[in-house]
Amino acid sequence: MSSLKIFIELTKLMNESAQILGLEELSVNDRETLVILWDSCKPGEWETELDYETFSELLLEKFDRTMSRAQYYKSLRILENQGALRRVGSERSQTYQLIDN
Repeated sequence: MSSLKIFIELTKLMNESAQILGLEELSVNDRETLVILWDSCKPGEWETELDYETFSELLLEKFDRTMSRAQYYKSLRILENQGALRRVGSERSQTYQLIDN
């Protein structure tokens, strides 16, 4: 039962943190996209260039699952609208900067 208790407590902490940051509306897809973006940033930087193909490889490696191209770009738009990241450059740029509020 100890493992279940730890999982529940961590889940509660994650939900509280998401609420404090105004990110409680993020879906699992959005959260995992944010994790992959974060992990792909160079140490000490808040910016990454990440195309769909590279994202897909990282997602499969980290979470052992896939995501459609449409869902990936939908999650990016949601993260932009939530203020968690911004696109650097033109609308077709694949460079993103994470935003620390």
